[in-house]
Amino acid sequence: MNTTPKVLVIEDDGTVRRMLVRFLRLNQYVVKDATDFEEAMQTLQEEPHFDVILLDVNFPGGGGLELLPLLKNKYTDATVIVVSATEDVNVVRQLMEDGATDFVAKPFDVTMLLEHIERHLHPAS
Repeated sequence: MNTTPKVLVIEDDGTVRRMLVRFLRLNQYVVKDATDFEEAMQTLQEEPHFDVILLDVNFPGGGGLELLPLLKNKYTDATVIVVSATEDVNVVRQLMEDGATDFVAKPFDVTMLLEHIERHLHPAS
């Protein structure tokens, strides 16, 4: 890849969001973040491209189920990785059917999450 990968983190838990943003930046990613549905929608209007979107399921003003179709409509080539503590298999299945590429359960190891991101950015030829 010739350009630095761009990641959008949509996460309402401030501790998790800040940790992800710091970790991804340390690993040479360009990172934007949103704390809720409204911020995510504003980012949709402002940003022309993301390579990867890390999407929580539950956050203020809406949720992953409502936001995912909008994200996939705008960022058709983006990899969407759902990062959530939800144990509702129906919600996870619906997100995958609606276009999410991967699911990572919370709590997670950031190194393992980075491996998921890298695997989707650089699939084996």
